[in-house]
Amino acid sequence: NLNPAVLALNKDDFSNDKENPNVAKAVIQDGVQIINMTVSNKGFTPNAFYIQKGMPVKWIIDGVEINTCNNAIIIPSIGKEIKINKGENILEFNPQDSDMRFSCWMGMINGVIKVVDELDTIDTSVPDPSLPAPSTGPSCCAVPIDESAASSYYNPPSIYGDDISKVPTEMLIGKSENNTLKINGIGYELQPLAAVVEKGSTTVITFDFTEFDNAEGKYVVADGYTGEEITSFEAVKGINQVEITPDETSIYGIVKGDALLGIIEAVESIDNIDLEDIRNNLIAE
Repeated sequence: NLNPAVLALNKDDFSNDKENPNVAKAVIQDGVQIINMTVSNKGFTPNAFYIQKGMPVKWIIDGVEINTCNNAIIIPSIGKEIKINKGENILEFNPQDSDMRFSCWMGMINGVIKVVDELDTIDTSVPDPSLPAPSTGPSCCAVPIDESAASSYYNPPSIYGDDISKVPTEMLIGKSENNTLKINGIGYELQPLAAVVEKGSTTVITFDFTEFDNAEGKYVVADGYTGEEITSFEAVKGINQVEITPDETSIYGIVKGDALLGIIEAVESIDNIDLEDIRNNLIAE
């Protein structure tokens, strides 16, 4: 986890418009712009900010409920990615002249930091059609990976137990063998939760949904950075198969509706991977 913030801030000091909690202006303190955001199963709140160009920014992110969808935030315009842990996370940066879009690694939860010339001229009560829609959640964050989050949405216990950090890596992370991969649906979860395939190779994935709740329906494998659909299939209760041929090293999500169910990572060589590294990068514990 990142160290706690050295600057104590009173929430009442922030200029979030009470009628629109999804939009906020930075507060300037000692020459630094402060913006606060909460990450939860509902997404990002607020998910739109106004900052002033030419002044350093301190972005304080409160990780309230962390899962496989929201455990990393990507800001492509400044080439930054921050892994979100429970509690306080801080990103400091110098804004450019252009607006900064950000999203979860799957690209399904979106936000924007608007860069303006004069912060004092911004009225957050005035609608701005360029802002993204607010997170109304649970969206793709409907599959939590810790006990407190899981209890909000599901009555049955997780197949991974109460503490995912104690689950063996081989149960959480799978990899293709001879260009085949098997993923089981058990209850409301996939096992393994994440899997590794090789870039440029066609992998046949077998989904065994014999014991999967609400198995029927359309499933999509989508690029985690662009949201582009790679392939899809209509599932039945029982055995389902789909082929994927990733053209580049990337992360892909297994999605049904708005729910992220699992992760597939394409790597250069399946023979040279360390499953512990994959676990640390993909699954927040």
